[in-house]
Amino acid sequence: MSQLKNKKKRFGVFRRKQRGENDPENDQYSDLSEGSNQINKTKDLQRNSNTTFDSENDTESEFEKEVEGLYDLKNSTVPTFDYVSTNISDSLICHLCQKPFFDPVDCPCSHTFCSLCITDYLKNSTQPKCPICSQSLNRGDLNPTHILIYNLVNELIVRCSNKLQGCTAEVKRIDLEKHSHECQFRTVSCPNKGCTEKILAKDLEQHLEVCGFKRVVCPNKGCGQIFNSEELQEHLTECLYTLESCQYCNKELIRKNLEIHLKDECLEIVRNCPYFDFGCPFKGKKNELEKHIKNECPYNVLSGLIGKNRQLRGLIEQQNQQLIKLRTNYDQLIASIDTEYLVKLKRNRILEVTRVLPELHCKNCNQTFQQRTNNSRNCQYHPGTWNLFEDGKWTCCGNENMNSLGCKIGFHIAKK
Repeated sequence: MSQLKNKKKRFGVFRRKQRGENDPENDQYSDLSEGSNQINKTKDLQRNSNTTFDSENDTESEFEKEVEGLYDLKNSTVPTFDYVSTNISDSLICHLCQKPFFDPVDCPCSHTFCSLCITDYLKNSTQPKCPICSQSLNRGDLNPTHILIYNLVNELIVRCSNKLQGCTAEVKRIDLEKHSHECQFRTVSCPNKGCTEKILAKDLEQHLEVCGFKRVVCPNKGCGQIFNSEELQEHLTECLYTLESCQYCNKELIRKNLEIHLKDECLEIVRNCPYFDFGCPFKGKKNELEKHIKNECPYNVLSGLIGKNRQLRGLIEQQNQQLIKLRTNYDQLIASIDTEYLVKLKRNRILEVTRVLPELHCKNCNQTFQQRTNNSRNCQYHPGTWNLFEDGKWTCCGNENMNSLGCKIGFHIAKK
């Protein structure tokens, strides 16, 4: 038992050093209660504040050698909670992270730790053992602790993690995650595409009213397109459903109908007589033009011929467009034929030059050979492709190896 107490003493000094605490009153160590019941599996731990040390530096050094690199309190992966109570029972405190248990597990020796804490500790240990009693321990030996311990730590009261933002909520630890998703003081992103603002959830509705990226429907009746606030201003300058007034009659109509209105409907705009191209000089408003055409225009009697004339003009224009298209297709076809002809001409020239060469004699083996277009009857000593050089000589491009007859390949040179 004295060895176990010394182990706890060294462990407590080491933990105090990691936390940066110098007050000896903060050094409190737990011991196993011999008479703890089976429901808790002997989890009642008693503080031992009367222990004195002959040499604290020696104790720290000795313990550091045992656990150095096995567990790092500052980089613990156990979630951090802001507990309301500062007087939490020692039987609910993990000896590794010095925090209330999170997902606690039991060792065969009945000591309890956070699952993450003891797993990290054993993973980095060359000789896995319980950090309290030094009993041999493997990760496969760990089992979930009693449900009573789970309930006790989960019912501890904690403060909301958004306390600095103004939240004063205090909830059970097991309910903190649910509260965090609903907390009005949590930071959220603006849902509008393009907006990078981060605001508190309680202020989101107010922000959405003034957000420059909020999605709004074009206010013009009949449009229905959706934009953000900045895009909407640009859209309104060109929206076809924007109401505009005719500059002649002041009638309001949507922009997309304005052109038709000016051309055929406006009663106040002054137009040329339909027979202006045929010599009629009259100009007037729509009602005046109708009266003029009916009673005064001398060209109206020729309306049938004029209609035919316009029809013929349209037909001529249509045929001109067809002729332009045919001319374009013709030019493309001629260009294609010219290209194909040049390719064939070059191919025929190559075949003519390489068809059959005069008989040649190899200067090395003194054999007669001919080069044919299919390269099938080259000199048996010199297989390969023949190339024509600028000086009029032909040479066989073969390997530079010796064949069975001792003739070196690639040595043929002769005049055309």
